[in-house]
Amino acid sequence: MHAYVDTSVLVSIYFADANYSKYIKSLKKYNDIYSSILLEAELCSVVAREEKNLDLVEKVLSNIQIFSPNKSILPECERVLSHGYLRGADLYHLACALAIDPSALEMDFISADKKQIKIAKSLGFKTLSY
Repeated sequence: MHAYVDTSVLVSIYFADANYSKYIKSLKKYNDIYSSILLEAELCSVVAREEKNLDLVEKVLSNIQIFSPNKSILPECERVLSHGYLRGADLYHLACALAIDPSALEMDFISADKKQIKIAKSLGFKTLSY
């Protein structure tokens, strides 16, 4: 099983919020977990904003396969936006998930963002959110 994870999930795990243990348990069932290269910068930014230690970021990212598109993802962005508006980073993550799995049938999409999850479902992804 494959999953694409949005930054919001790793923020939940990093800061051990109310849902972090549910996300950890859920992620263990996947063979491959993907996210975009944007995840690194987003997670570092949140950690720095909260004045926490950046040393643990690498550990949190250690099981994530980082995806960096080698071509334009404009078609994927347009496809996502045809299902509703998302802000830039949320759009980028869903577009990258579609670049990895254009059918949206081979990979689950995991996020703590309800609007992003709604659009992911409408694209055909099986989703997970707490």
